Amino acid sequence: MISPDYYKGSIDEYIKKIEYSLQRHSIKIMQYRNHSSPIDIFKVIADRLQQICNKRSITFIINNRMGTTDNFTCDGFHLGSQSLKRSFIKIKNKIYGASCHNEQEIKIALAKNINYIFLSPVKKTQSHKDACPIGWDNFKKLATKYKHIKIYALGGMQITDKKIAEKNNAYGIAGIGCFNV
Repeated sequence: MISPDYYKGSIDEYIKKIEYSLQRHSIKIMQYRNHSSPIDIFKVIADRLQQICNKRSITFIINNRMGTTDNFTCDGFHLGSQSLKRSFIKIKNKIYGASCHNEQEIKIALAKNINYIFLSPVKKTQSHKDACPIGWDNFKKLATKYKHIKIYALGGMQITDKKIAEKNNAYGIAGIGCFNV
């Protein structure tokens, strides 16, 4: 599950919605994605979500705050495709994931020993309306070719897509909207 961005409002309500989705969907990995908040609010929310994830034995990943990794307690970090192309120092015993949109980006991720990949967009998505979907056929080709790494389907996913994703060699699905946060 990927969290939606936090906008102004009650942090408590935001946390409650995420916690409800974690419980309702038996989530195993939670990625905290919040590109809109200042770092102090980001950190407050991250600390609370980490506590919730620890209690539920959920892996907690922070999305794209690579410049401030020392300040967070988390299980790992997720890199967007642009961050993936930059140089970074991996922290020992952390999980690293990346968003990829084509085979070239998958090769970059593999060269950097990334642990998992979100391959997207598979379908039309509300969050990236101008992006051209790769479709299930292209997803399957890439997921089959690179089957030695966990590749999740992302982009327009719904809970009902989990079975079709698995038939197309996805390790699982990822998304924001499909978990009704």
